[in-house]
Amino acid sequence: MTSEALKLTNNTLSQLPAHIQVPSYDRANLKAGVVHFGIGPFARAHVVSLLDDLANQGHMNCGVVGVSFTNPKLRDAIGPQDNLYTIQELVPNGHARVVGNLMRVLVASENPMAVINQMAHPDTHLVTLTITQRGYHFNPEKGFDIDNPDIQHSLANRDDPKAAVGFIVAALERRMNEGLPPFTVMSCDNINNNGGVLRHTVLAYAGKINPALKDWIKENVSFPSTMVDRITPSYKPEHSAQILETHGFVDAQPVLTEKPWQLFVETKHNPVLPPFDEVGANYVPNVAPYELAKIRLLNGMHMALGIIGRQQGFTFAAEALENASVRKFMQGYMEEVKATLDPIPGLEYDDYIESLFVRVGNPLMNDPLQRLARSGMDKIDSRFLDPLRDALSRDLPRAHIVDALAGWITYLQEADLTDDKKNEGQPGTFYIEDSKAYKTGTVATAKSLTGYVAPLLADERLWGSSLRANPKFEKELQAAYDARRGLTPAAEQEIAPGTLKLAFGG
Repeated sequence: MTSEALKLTNNTLSQLPAHIQVPSYDRANLKAGVVHFGIGPFARAHVVSLLDDLANQGHMNCGVVGVSFTNPKLRDAIGPQDNLYTIQELVPNGHARVVGNLMRVLVASENPMAVINQMAHPDTHLVTLTITQRGYHFNPEKGFDIDNPDIQHSLANRDDPKAAVGFIVAALERRMNEGLPPFTVMSCDNINNNGGVLRHTVLAYAGKINPALKDWIKENVSFPSTMVDRITPSYKPEHSAQILETHGFVDAQPVLTEKPWQLFVETKHNPVLPPFDEVGANYVPNVAPYELAKIRLLNGMHMALGIIGRQQGFTFAAEALENASVRKFMQGYMEEVKATLDPIPGLEYDDYIESLFVRVGNPLMNDPLQRLARSGMDKIDSRFLDPLRDALSRDLPRAHIVDALAGWITYLQEADLTDDKKNEGQPGTFYIEDSKAYKTGTVATAKSLTGYVAPLLADERLWGSSLRANPKFEKELQAAYDARRGLTPAAEQEIAPGTLKLAFGG
């Protein structure tokens, strides 16, 4: 008879293998000082673990209450193990630790008032977010999308909001009315000027409720911009199996992640923050250059590689980068994007790019190309179109950037007919996980193209006026698209010499 495997709980921490780092503090003395929206693997690998580092140094107001908008899976999995979880670094002999400062997980759709109450509690001093770009309901050209159904519902049902901004404003309003100081609100999403975007949406939303509330938030609440970085795959059951096999205990929701991480926080408006700089983060006067470099280089690399790698029949990032032709294309793409960035003191772009190839090419990460390519409609502006606009305005080399866009168009053309994973395998090659591309009709338009990209370019919401009306860009995109249409994807075959060069524009 085999004994039952050790399960991760408060009571079993002392029984874990000696090489596993466990909390050095008494969890019973933690105060819930932080509320985090979007409590997925990335958040738990990044901001929650940094706050756990601070708790290990004696900062006992760094307990975290996580918020999931609608999905109870994490709460139900992690609750029975006292909200403990393991972080495993995906490098040979990588460090493993148990994070103890996640105190509980709330599901907003089940009990929205519990979320608002927690945010309004005097102990709460920081609210952080990783809700993806769509969660901000913000368009760079049009601003806050006040007409979004989730926003309208939140305004009409202020005690039962659906949008993150509705929870933030409801809690801030209560603190204002009760004479409590506000909390700092910090976005950790990959959005240009994420703090500024969040501030804009919060103020616009609050203005619809009470002008005095808007003024109070404007005068008192800090929204520092950040640049965050740590590649973290989504949870899979095999991650739990790996923890059990490697360390001998059961964890229902471990986080497997790369070792490197970065956090740059902007301090020009003097936000009240935990001392993240004591545990390796960087406080800088202006985060924008670091943020822009990361979004264009790392996140742009992810999206381009995800699209191109899948079209060449690969499943994971590392295996795609092992292909010489794909790697050569990505190197050319990164060189063109690098040229659109201004120098940053202390950051050598060539070294940074080399490190990205090592990180993205880490075979232990098993990072799916589908994940890298998902939500393209939300990301295309910051990843592809912004560097392209800069390259066009300065007449910089841009063949690889244009070709990545042509690849995105052909990627949409090969998409399954719906954005429902249950229908994966229906006519079309890829489940692309991009509901916005379907809802806006972009997939349908791409599929209807008969040889010319002009019908797709007619969508000013997608391209913006500067690209939609640019004949030079249209000519270059058409040429790249024509070249790609001459390439027959062969998932199981080696790409014929010269074909990839033609199809990838360089």
